[in-house]
This record gives sequence, C-alpha cells and structure tokens, in this order.
Amino acid sequence: MRYTNKPPSAKAVLGLSARYTAKQWTIVAKDALVVAAYDGKKLVGFAHAHGNGVDWMIQQYHVHADYRRQGIGSELRKRVNQLCVVNSPAGGTIWGLTHPELREFLDKLPGTGVVRMYVTKRKIFDE
Repeated sequence: MRYTNKPPSAKAVLGLSARYTAKQWTIVAKDALVVAAYDGKKLVGFAHAHGNGVDWMIQQYHVHADYRRQGIGSELRKRVNQLCVVNSPAGGTIWGLTHPELREFLDKLPGTGVVRMYVTKRKIFDE
C-alpha cells in the first residue's frame, strides 16, 4: 500500500465515493489536508481535514469496501492526524467527528466520538 499527501483527482474520488461531485471535490482538495491510499495506481482510500492553520477538523475517511479490515483506515487516521499536528502551532486543536456509518470501525480506535486533541510541542494529547 502506498500513501501520499497529494489529493487524488476528482475522477479517482468519484470512482470510490458517491459523496462528492467533481466540482465539490475540487473545492475540498484545494483547501484540505489530504491523505490518500493507493494499491498500485488504484485509489483505495482517503481522509481529509479542514482548518485555519491552527485548528483542524478531521472530516472524512473512506476506504473501498474490498480493502476494509486491512488497517488502511487506521493508517489514514494516523497520517491525517500527523498532518494536522505538523500544520498546527502548539496550542492548536484537532477535532474529529464520527459518522454513524463509521461507528463500528471508530469504536475500536482510541480517541473516538467527538474528539478534541490539543497540540502541544507538536504532539497530540487527547482530551
């Protein structure tokens, strides 16, 4: 599995998730911190966060159904959290919201539900 911080193309995202139109994804990708997972050239998952440079909201994770339960979602979560930390000064806050469809997956991870994490010396501390 290859992970990148480069936003995937709208075409690749539309092939994976019906949540966005091409125009919506173009707007999201322009201002978001994005982590994408690829199996070869195939996009199999992505996560993104939006913020103001100090505080970030992790907004979505998506993993292709054929690739679930392989640790990809957990790795996307870890990497998008790291991107938020790197892009936040000490004192920033990272928020994460769980979506009802993700409850079973997210309940197995530490720091789930409505989560607020504080950035202190570029490390994450859960509230």
